[in-house]
Amino acid sequence: MGEASYDLHVHSAFSGDSLLRPETIVKVAKKAGLDGIAVTDHETVEGGLRTRGLAPDGLSIIVGYETKIEGRDVICLFVEEKAKASDMAELREKTKEKGGITVLAHPYRMFAPKIVAEEIEVDAVEVYNSRLSRGRNRKGEELADRLGKPKVAGSDAHVACEIGRAYTVIEVGCEPREAILRGLAKPFGTSSPLWVRPASLLSHAVAATIGTLGVGRHGR
Repeated sequence: MGEASYDLHVHSAFSGDSLLRPETIVKVAKKAGLDGIAVTDHETVEGGLRTRGLAPDGLSIIVGYETKIEGRDVICLFVEEKAKASDMAELREKTKEKGGITVLAHPYRMFAPKIVAEEIEVDAVEVYNSRLSRGRNRKGEELADRLGKPKVAGSDAHVACEIGRAYTVIEVGCEPREAILRGLAKPFGTSSPLWVRPASLLSHAVAATIGTLGVGRHGR
């Protein structure tokens, strides 16, 4: 059987710090040769829902969101609404009830809280994020091994050239959610250019000034 590639961490303009319109995301994802992407905007599923409605044949859109809980960033995948939770354990349980899974995003990003393994309650760990250095990603992989958690990868794209720089490979015919939970997914990736973070900061400033180009939190 063949393999399918999924970028499991992409931000649209609904995040507020990205200028990626949903229509741009699907176009770039197809051009990059991806079979699917997860749109994981900050605190909202609207970007994923909008992008899914625009997806062409052959491109699977996973709806999700990225949330901050207990000082950490956690991605919730395969859900169409946010869960209200006070800690990671509750978030994991409520996400599971909705048919989704939780992923600890970029655990060793700069300024992230110190990792205490016993406090981490998620279904999987993002071990390759294109915005992190190899060393920080390696530490994420070591954490996943220590916790005995499945490993995934995502670009954390906020600009077009980042989409597909990190991706998770799953056998064709396997349901992505189950493949991840069973540890059958394989993470791969390359680093994004150094200028992408300043570009995101500029995007955030633009969005705050004029709204997210009619598609984000300040408009539809």
